[in-house]
Amino acid sequence: MIAIYVILALALVIVSNYIYFRTNRTARVIDALPGPEAIPVLGNLLQIQIPPVKLFELFREWGSKYYPVYRLWFSIIPVVFIQHPDDIEILLMSYKHINKELGYEHLYSWLQSGLLTSSDKKWHQRRKLLTPAFHSNVLEKYMEITFEQSNRAVKDVSSLGKATNVDLLPYCSKCTLNIICESAMGVSLTSEEDNKDAVDYKNAIHKIGSIVVYRTIRPYILDWMLHFMPKLMKETKSALGHLNGFTNKIVNERREYHVNTGYQQLNDLNLDANEDANVYGILYDAHSKVLKHFTFVILSNDTTIREFDVCRQKTKTRHARSAALGRKKRFDRRRWN
Repeated sequence: MIAIYVILALALVIVSNYIYFRTNRTARVIDALPGPEAIPVLGNLLQIQIPPVKLFELFREWGSKYYPVYRLWFSIIPVVFIQHPDDIEILLMSYKHINKELGYEHLYSWLQSGLLTSSDKKWHQRRKLLTPAFHSNVLEKYMEITFEQSNRAVKDVSSLGKATNVDLLPYCSKCTLNIICESAMGVSLTSEEDNKDAVDYKNAIHKIGSIVVYRTIRPYILDWMLHFMPKLMKETKSALGHLNGFTNKIVNERREYHVNTGYQQLNDLNLDANEDANVYGILYDAHSKVLKHFTFVILSNDTTIREFDVCRQKTKTRHARSAALGRKKRFDRRRWN
């Protein structure tokens, strides 16, 4: 009898939440956008429970069909996809839209509250702290490393032969990861190719990325449910163990190196006096728990860099936003009342 009451109570909560979140003003605006048909309660969840490759192809298909903006429902969670560079630029350049939502919560166990995952005041603090690290004197210092690793990546691809079809993503990912490890942390992964820790670290990055995608398209899997999903929990703990263990090892080695050398490497940057303290802080604190994660995850994933590149592809017209929200909505505003 108790079980029946519990089931009925659960059903009542689900139905109530569904009615509220799918009939309020926000839902009406979201539903005015084009997108695949959503079923009650589950939304579009059933359509995206497919292997990663198929999921990528499906998103490409929807993107082409509903360009430049469309919506999905992850149960009662609305997700809007924008594709035009001008629309993306508006969001990326806005300080008002930096709160992190769907998907980011699965990164906290790895990235903590760094620049990628933080919001509001903490985001502004992290962003201000990071800016001096992109000073020209700092970047020029590492150009040799960038050229060396880029040439190594080109040689790796060239060695496969001219008539070979090859997926460039692993090579690009490996190259960017090697560059950031050697430049920011002073550790060459190239010379440690046979080192199990380095190899496990690279594999763990890809594994944690797969886990994040898996859980993002399954928002019903909450953290406490992992205790009832031993395989997923084991994979998550294993990946996080390699990621945190490897980076902590590098951090401790670099911190000890700077202490033993009297921070001479940082002093050799020859920056202006008003910038020196900031750059000193960012380079030293980059080895801390927060900023090291942000640096690694951003620069080791070319998909993130590619997203920013799209925003630079300016078109001759600047009406994309109004076109996106005008052509595609076309709904009767009486629905708002």
